[in-house]
Amino acid sequence: MKLNLSQNLIPKSYQSYFITPGVRVNFFPGETLTPWVAIGGGYGGFRMSDKLNFFGSNPGKTSTNTGVFEFGTGVDVWPWQSGVCGWSSAIIIPACPI
Repeated sequence: MKLNLSQNLIPKSYQSYFITPGVRVNFFPGETLTPWVAIGGGYGGFRMSDKLNFFGSNPGKTSTNTGVFEFGTGVDVWPWQSGVCGWSSAIIIPACPI
């Protein structure tokens, strides 16, 4: 993604990380298709480069920490009831700050 701004205030790079323990609820456990939802919250950290996208030093903050909220939903597919093989898919939506 290319970002451009006439004042050249865009950091060269961004980093983020999240630690969000949560709770997961399975619907119809033991079936071939097992839908589930998960909810949790925790910590999010964001770091910006100390260099700007085009030239110069970043005059703003280069890191921030915040609380985050996480919600996920998905389905486990167990083609064999033995539970040896499975598949899971999820959408996780972090919302920050809280």
